[in-house]
Amino acid sequence: VFSVSVFPTQATKDVEELENTTSDLESNVSSLNKELDNIVSHIKKTSKRLDKTREELAIAKGEEEAQYESMMLRIKYMYESGNSSLLELLLSSSCLPEFINRAEYISQVTEYDRDMLEELAETSKTISEKEEQLLEEQKYLSSLQKDLDKKLSAASDELTDYKARLKKAKEDAKRLEEEAKEKVEPIPPKK
Repeated sequence: VFSVSVFPTQATKDVEELENTTSDLESNVSSLNKELDNIVSHIKKTSKRLDKTREELAIAKGEEEAQYESMMLRIKYMYESGNSSLLELLLSSSCLPEFINRAEYISQVTEYDRDMLEELAETSKTISEKEEQLLEEQKYLSSLQKDLDKKLSAASDELTDYKARLKKAKEDAKRLEEEAKEKVEPIPPKK
C-alpha cells in the first residue's frame, strides 16, 4: 500500500483555469469570425446594389440626354424656321377646330418635353441620392470590418498566448506529478 498525496495542487488549478480561458477565447474568436463573415457578406451585397444603381444612373442620364437632344432639335427647328412656321401651321388650318387641334398639339409637345425633362432629372437625382447612400453604407461597413479585423487579431493573439501558457502549465503539472510519484514511499503493511 502506498501513501499518495492528494494532487490538486496549484499546477492543476492553473491548467484548469487556462483551459477555461482558452475555451472562452476560442468561442470569442469563433463569434468574431461569424460576425466578420456577416459583414463581408453585407459588403458584397451592398457593392452589387451599388453597381446596379450606377448602371441605373447611367441609363437614366442617357435617357435624359436623349430627351434633351430631342427637345433641342425641336427647338432648333422652330427657331431656324422661325415662329412663322408654327404660326403658318396654325394659320393654315382650314377651320377653327383644326386650328384648336394644332394649337393643342404644339402645347402638348412642349408640355411633354418639359415634363419628361423634369421626370428624368428627378429620376437621376433619386438614383444619385441612392448611390450616395450606398457609398455611405459601404464606408460604414468597411469601417466595421476593420474594427472586427483588429478585434479578431487581438483575440487570436491572446488565444495563441493562452494556448502556449496552457501547454506549459500541463507540462509543469505532469512533471510535478511524476516528481511526486517518485517521492512516494511505501507504507509498511500492519501486522
